[in-house]
Amino acid sequence: MFLENKFYVWALILSRIAGMMLATPFYSGWFIPLRVKIWLSVFLSWILVYTTNYTVPLSTPVITISLGILNNFILGALIGFIAYILMSSVMSASGVFSVQMGFMIASSFDPSAPEVPLLGNVVYLLAMYIFVSMKGHLVFYQIIANSFKKFPPMLYGIDFDMVKFLVDKSGEMFVIALQLGMTIIAFMLIVTILLGIISRLMPQLNVFMVGIPLKILVGLILFMGMIPIWAEAFEFLVRKMINYAQFISSR
Repeated sequence: MFLENKFYVWALILSRIAGMMLATPFYSGWFIPLRVKIWLSVFLSWILVYTTNYTVPLSTPVITISLGILNNFILGALIGFIAYILMSSVMSASGVFSVQMGFMIASSFDPSAPEVPLLGNVVYLLAMYIFVSMKGHLVFYQIIANSFKKFPPMLYGIDFDMVKFLVDKSGEMFVIALQLGMTIIAFMLIVTILLGIISRLMPQLNVFMVGIPLKILVGLILFMGMIPIWAEAFEFLVRKMINYAQFISSR
């Protein structure tokens, strides 16, 4: 009975969950081995098979099944991508901090230096901790599970309005990154103006040798003081990405 009516359903559900695993934060993280991701996708899809009454007979054409698997994979990736967009804004904001503090100058002298900003991993871990503490990884699995009520496993196409919605919301990544990094930009502008004034008052002072350590010191103090503000902002972003994902899955 399972092989006749549920095997293709399981393959379609597996493809949608695999798409979610590819794009959703925490599931797509490097700290989860690929083998664990594969077995987790198989296990979660196996559970969802018995929660739906949908059946796909073995006589279904292979082309139809292939298109259904592709569409389900794209739908799962789109639901996870909205979370990835907002998480990328966090990484972009940490890049603003690194640029203003002078940490990104290492990539100018060493082309083989990692592209991830020095403070990027710290900010990413903080955002990921808040995401997991708010059970965001479980909420996204629930969203995928509920999406089968709106979009059956045999999905014949993707709504282009959904893609347009994602494209419109992707612009928020740059706005959020600028909002989070505006404080460090303003403070570093003040420090730069003060260093320019000092260089005019004391020409014998090497402003370049003084400016870089001063910017790093001011930036680190500001960064440590903004951690509670960043945590509150990340909590707001997690709620927003969950609302966006629920909106997509219910269209």
